[in-house]
This record gives sequence, C-alpha cells and structure tokens, in this order.
Amino acid sequence: MEERTEELSSLNTKISKQNKLLEEQKSNIELAFGELARYRTKLEELVEERTKELIEAKDKAEESD
Repeated sequence: MEERTEELSSLNTKISKQNKLLEEQKSNIELAFGELARYRTKLEELVEERTKELIEAKDKAEESD
C-alpha cells in the first residue's frame, strides 16, 4: 500500500511539473499571438497609407499630362 502511495505521489509530482511547463508554453504562445496581431495591424495601416500616397501621386501625374 505504501509503495503504491509513493508511486502515485511521484506521478502526481511529474504531472504537476508537466502542467507547469504547458502553462508556460501557453503563455508564450499567447504573447507571440498578441505580438503578431499588432504587427498585422501595423502592416495593414502602412499598406493603406502607402496606397493612398500612390493614388495621390498617380492622380497628380495624370493631371499634369
């Protein structure tokens, strides 16, 4: 009986350690996901801004023809 208790205790410790590692990995993934979302938003803003600039330059070039 005591041997079984020790075995279960050991398994519980291992599972707890693995759970802690998984939680840390989950946290890192969530941080990376947030960072990627911010980059995506910034890139969309830059593309929109540059597109407006190019349209204005095109319109100006067409007016001077």
